[in-house]
Amino acid sequence: MAITFILVVLLIGLIVLPLVSIAGTQRNSIKMDELEKELKQLKTQLANYQSEKSKDSAKEEIKKEIFSTPELKTEDIPVAKETVIKEAIAIDSIPKFESSGKKIAPVKSDFYDKITEQIRSMTSSEWETLIGGKILNRIGALAVIIGVGFFLKYAFDNNWITETMRVLIGLAIGFLLLFGGHYYHKKGFLIFSRGLIGAGIAILYLSVYASFNYYHLVSQIVAFAMMIVVTIISFWQAIKYNSLIISLFGWLGATLTPFLLSTGTASESGLLSYVAFLNVGLLYIAMKKERWLILEPLSLLSTILIYSSWNWSYFLPDMCLETSLFLFLLWAIFLASEIIKISSLKRKITLVDQGISLTNGGFFYLSLYWAVNPSHHQLMGILTIVVAAAYLGIYFLTRKKRQGEEYLLIRYLFSTLLLSVCASFIQFKNFEITIALSIESFLLTWIARKDKNILLNLASIAILILSIFNFLFIPTAFNIDAKEFCLLFNMRSAALISVLLSAFGSGTSIRINDFKFSNIIKPALTYTWIAVLFTLITVETSDLFDCLWTNSIGSIQTFYKDNYIWVLVLEWIILSLLLFYYSFKRQFIPHLYSSFIITALILFFSVINGFLKFSPLSMFLPLINIRSIALLIVCTLLWLMLATIRRENYNFRKTFEKIAGISIALLLFILLTSDTRDIFGKKIDSFSEKDSTQLLTSTVYLMQLCLSGIWLLYSITLMIAGIYKRNFGIRIISIVLFGITILKIFFYDLSNLDTLHRIFSFIGLGFTLLSVSYLYHKYKHLILPEKLAVKNPT
Repeated sequence: MAITFILVVLLIGLIVLPLVSIAGTQRNSIKMDELEKELKQLKTQLANYQSEKSKDSAKEEIKKEIFSTPELKTEDIPVAKETVIKEAIAIDSIPKFESSGKKIAPVKSDFYDKITEQIRSMTSSEWETLIGGKILNRIGALAVIIGVGFFLKYAFDNNWITETMRVLIGLAIGFLLLFGGHYYHKKGFLIFSRGLIGAGIAILYLSVYASFNYYHLVSQIVAFAMMIVVTIISFWQAIKYNSLIISLFGWLGATLTPFLLSTGTASESGLLSYVAFLNVGLLYIAMKKERWLILEPLSLLSTILIYSSWNWSYFLPDMCLETSLFLFLLWAIFLASEIIKISSLKRKITLVDQGISLTNGGFFYLSLYWAVNPSHHQLMGILTIVVAAAYLGIYFLTRKKRQGEEYLLIRYLFSTLLLSVCASFIQFKNFEITIALSIESFLLTWIARKDKNILLNLASIAILILSIFNFLFIPTAFNIDAKEFCLLFNMRSAALISVLLSAFGSGTSIRINDFKFSNIIKPALTYTWIAVLFTLITVETSDLFDCLWTNSIGSIQTFYKDNYIWVLVLEWIILSLLLFYYSFKRQFIPHLYSSFIITALILFFSVINGFLKFSPLSMFLPLINIRSIALLIVCTLLWLMLATIRRENYNFRKTFEKIAGISIALLLFILLTSDTRDIFGKKIDSFSEKDSTQLLTSTVYLMQLCLSGIWLLYSITLMIAGIYKRNFGIRIISIVLFGITILKIFFYDLSNLDTLHRIFSFIGLGFTLLSVSYLYHKYKHLILPEKLAVKNPT
């Protein structure tokens, strides 16, 4: 027990002395800044004064100004200012100007060396005064505390004094030291008096601690009340005598009180109310004494230590609601101090203030999450929104009061966004998170557009990106169960529509609020909302046909399963046309490129699925089926796009003409081939088992013969069109198709068809090729340039 007593005394000394050193350093730094400002003002006054006087009168007036100014009296100059004073005295380094504007010689004085010597001698004296009067005073006060502790221990060990008398003696000594400090303060011994008061406060704390922990003379509640009284006395003494060291004694005693008076059980309301009371007192003193900057971070440190210790040892889940209320109270106390600082334009917001704000917000939210989330997950999301709203309010207050301090605005905005995003992930799940994030992004976009704030624009884009990533990682993002699906009226559609509106709104806002990277971000946002719209159309249509397939039977079920891709192609065609014509109307390149990308996807899926057999064949009608209609509409789309590009005369016109021509020719070839094949396929499927094999074989031969004939007719048609239009590309396509037909007839028809069908196939091929040769010779003037046509006569 005696060892514990001594350790407590030493702990107080070891903690207080560094704090005193820090406080002293801060106070000296402030004094140095003030003196430097005064010296700058003095230089300005000297320069102005010299410009109005003549050379001789300027010398005399400058000497008077320098040596008669009260601020430069040697007894008022701190020890650490020697180099600064030299700069102030060395006036000869300042050029002097007459009223005519000509430069005059610097003023020199014989007294400079004498004054410098005096200052040096004074600084040595001040060093002596500092060591003898201040440092020794602090050490002496600590020695008195330790000595009294050892005396009391010795007296207690020998039973010279009863336990009650021991505590009363300690209290008496403490109050006597306070009285002594008051007495010597009146006498002018400021540093000495503060040392006595600090020692008295420490002894009072020790006496109350001993009465409870060692001798059990008073209950915990009484001891706690006595500690509070001592804390109030210490703060009162600190303000009265303008002493930071006394306030640090009070803070230390107040912080140690819950630990010193602990009995193994803790009253949450009593303990946290005490912490709130302590914070209000310390923050009030910190606002009254702006130079006592260390009190606010120390107050926050006390809060963290006391709450963390209590939470680790005594917190239970059923206490979460009461704990959350106290956490809000403790957070609000520091937040109120923060608001007062922002509203007071006289005070600059320092990095220390920023650190306190961040630590307060971070510790509060993490503690709140730890206390509430395990048992009240939904409530945690609502509380997070409340906290985010508070920081959003401070953001608008800061923008109104301190508009030029961008770092403050960024921090409060970041805090608001981070909390709102956390609230979305806590409160919602899956598509609900995407919707919530998109709404947040849209609201920020609206505010940014109204206030023309680039920072808010970028923040909204960041949240939009997060919402898209959240959507992509949802398991049912691209396939909803048919039993739960309802076209457009489902959470996935709501999520995609919200993302689409947010991206579109962000793009519109950035077009208004133009900035450095807007030329990159605007097209990116356009591609984003178009991609989201394309995804919405695709997944909704796909799941619709999946639902129809699940709820149907027979041929209809097969039709829904195998032909939904053509419905998608038709929808994509509409989207591509809208984007294409909108791009020409508004001259928006991203819309044009998006239209080209969608058209390329249309061509890809049309070619891949166009060669597949129509299913079911029982529902097939030549040219009047969804595949043929889709292929014809795709060809129409390409023709319309080609006609528009020719009219606008774009620089990529020739390239697009080649691609469009080849694509249309290929799609028509697929259409003719697939429909011809499926006509005979439907007939073959209609045969029964009773029909002869010879009938089936003759039908297959006839199908192959018809395919060869149709390919030849299509090829010669393309050749005629290419010659008439003087289109080299169409003629090349025709020649390629002729080559494919020749290969089929010579390798497939010759091997697999009977003699009669071979005759018709080869005769048809021969007449067709001779006709093409005739056309080339007759219309060579349309095919070849004029010079080449003369060199190659018929």
